[in-house]
Amino acid sequence: MALLRLFLLSVLLSGCSFYPLGIPKDQWLLMSPQQQHEARMEQARQDEAARVRREQYQQAQLAQQQQQEEQRALRLRQAQAGDVMQCVLEDVQVNQGKNKWRNANSVAIELLQGEQRELQLERTDRRHQRQRLQIRFNQLSIELCSGKGADCRVLVATGREWQRGKRHAVNTARMRGQLTCQYPPRFWHPSS
Repeated sequence: MALLRLFLLSVLLSGCSFYPLGIPKDQWLLMSPQQQHEARMEQARQDEAARVRREQYQQAQLAQQQQQEEQRALRLRQAQAGDVMQCVLEDVQVNQGKNKWRNANSVAIELLQGEQRELQLERTDRRHQRQRLQIRFNQLSIELCSGKGADCRVLVATGREWQRGKRHAVNTARMRGQLTCQYPPRFWHPSS
């Protein structure tokens, strides 16, 4: 196996050029020192332009994230009864394959109506091993799905049941636990 990896690495590297602008070695050796200098300078310009593009992209991503957070905070401040749900996933176990279940930390989340967010389940014994889930609050239901959205469980209740809190056992091929969701008291539905 190690020999195969070494062979594949040598094949990959043999096709790579370590000269500026991807110039092949035989062509590079035929170039004058002035041409080589110009090629290096052009490579430096291209590298700098790529760095600037990456930096601009990261700044745009950060600005977009900040804008989304501000919009969410505004929605939360303006929320009415039934617009906010708090959920806790506890007694969590994750399947590490071959039916090897391991304990994971409990997680809590606050959701706004129509919002989908990501939960990360972190093993209690190995914090670097995480599993992602998607959770969505839509009208009177909570949907909890595996990271790829293929394996979902739906928790449905009335407004009064959400006020008292609804607990549901969640079992999927990759995770099991107890999901409890409730309207925070400030967002209870009016009595009906």
